[in-house]
Amino acid sequence: MGVRGSSSAIRLATAAKALFACLLIGGPAVGYVFQKRQLDELGKQIHAGEVRLEAIRTQNKLDRANLAWLLLPQNLQQRLLSKGIRMEPARPEQVVRLNEPPAAGRAAVVANHTPGKAPSP
Repeated sequence: MGVRGSSSAIRLATAAKALFACLLIGGPAVGYVFQKRQLDELGKQIHAGEVRLEAIRTQNKLDRANLAWLLLPQNLQQRLLSKGIRMEPARPEQVVRLNEPPAAGRAAVVANHTPGKAPSP
């Protein structure tokens, strides 16, 4: 019985060592595969974001060109006429001009300004 008991103990120890070796090698391997999948997923997300960014930049470029075209004076005039709105330039007596102090005067006003109080002219 003593020989049999030690034989099963040796088998158990060998099985435990084999299991430990498998865990020692298999654990990092599973971690590596997990990390690799995470990297692939992040790479796909980054690529999708870059594609979306490029599409948005292209759309912005088109929108800027469209806005520039819409703001051309001849296009504005044409749109107003098509809607039956007649506009003419302002007469000189309708224009109000505001005089600004010279640049040095403005700098002095800003330099003497106290936060919380209105600037003095």
